[in-house]
This record gives sequence, C-alpha cells and structure tokens, in this order.
Amino acid sequence: MKIRLLTALLVSGIAAIAGFVFQPQLGTKGDLVLSEDFSHGATLDTKLWQSRQHTRWSIADGVLHGQPSTPEYQASRKDHQGLEPRLMIRTDLKDYAIEFRFRVNSGEQHMVGAFFEVGHHFARVAFKKSGLEMNIGDLKNPTILASKPEVKLETGKWYHVLAETRGDQTVVQFEGGPTLRGKDPRIAEHADGFGITGLRGGTIDVDDVKLWALAP
Repeated sequence: MKIRLLTALLVSGIAAIAGFVFQPQLGTKGDLVLSEDFSHGATLDTKLWQSRQHTRWSIADGVLHGQPSTPEYQASRKDHQGLEPRLMIRTDLKDYAIEFRFRVNSGEQHMVGAFFEVGHHFARVAFKKSGLEMNIGDLKNPTILASKPEVKLETGKWYHVLAETRGDQTVVQFEGGPTLRGKDPRIAEHADGFGITGLRGGTIDVDDVKLWALAP
C-alpha cells in the first residue's frame, strides 16, 4: 500500500514538474510531424503555415501573432476580406492530434465567433456569444455536435488544447475545462489541415504547437 502511494506521489510530482499532459482519447500519438514554440523568431514556412484572406501573421516575443488584413485590402473586396485573423496549418493526415495554446487578445463577437477547426469549414469548435460549441456544416445554420453554453471566451486568457480527429470523430480537450466530442460522417471527408480564427477586428496569439499522426 505504501509503495503504491509513493509511486502515485512520484508520478504526480513528475507531471507537475513537466507540465500538464493530455491523454488522447481516439488513439495514441504516433510520429511527431510538427513541433514549434516560435522561440527562434524565424520566418514561417508559408507552405505549412498559410495565412487566410490576406490576414497578417508574424513571430514576436516568442509567439505567433495574428491580426486582420489591412484596411486597404478590406476595402478592395466585398467578401473574404480578412476581417478576423485566420490561419491554416496544412497537413494531408486524415487522423491526427494537435496540441496548442492560443490567446484571443481583442475583437468583437460576430456570427461565427472565435474558433478552430479540423479541415477548412468542417468540424469547428467556436466561442460564440451563446457559449462554446462544436459544430459542422453551413456557417449560418450549422449542425451542433456538442455544446457548453456555460463556457464563455475570456480575452487575454491562454487556452491549452488537444484536438484529435479519427475517421468520423473529433474530440477536443481543454486543460482545466470541458471535453467536447463529435461524430459525423462529414468529418471524415476532409484532410486538408487545421485552422484557427480570432474575433472580428482583433488579434490572436498562438504558441507551443505540436502535431502527431494519430495511431490506433
């Protein structure tokens, strides 16, 4: 009994020193295909890190900082104006786990809210005025897969997340917060990467990104 208790204390102590560790729920972490903490200040590989709608992204103070497109660009278009900072991490992996931290610094809530997504315009986890939800499909009338209306976005707060996708399932865990699970055949249709979007007219920071192939 004493040995088991001592072992448990040692494990918890090591975990506390090493930091919080997520336990994947749809498989196990396979090959690590991306690891970036933005500490080097180098230029981003634009084939991998793709800015959407001419929004502006740069490495500063050890984080990836995103802001909307320029006012000139916004005035030149009727749609896809880059009113919110938008970023896509490209990968052709169908089953993967991605761990990251993000912080929404400012901006105004709009229809979609601040969100991240598995595949462009596919399974989204969105912070809306009505709370946190996982949805899929049309932006104006999506299918809601899971919701946590009591969870509201706090600007200036760092969120630590693990998002997994395997086949037609997606699981998203927040450190110290909720876990959302979704299942829909449309989830399996896209394998073009991972996206994140901030609030309208505001800025967002991203840090400590790790992407694994998800093994059975």
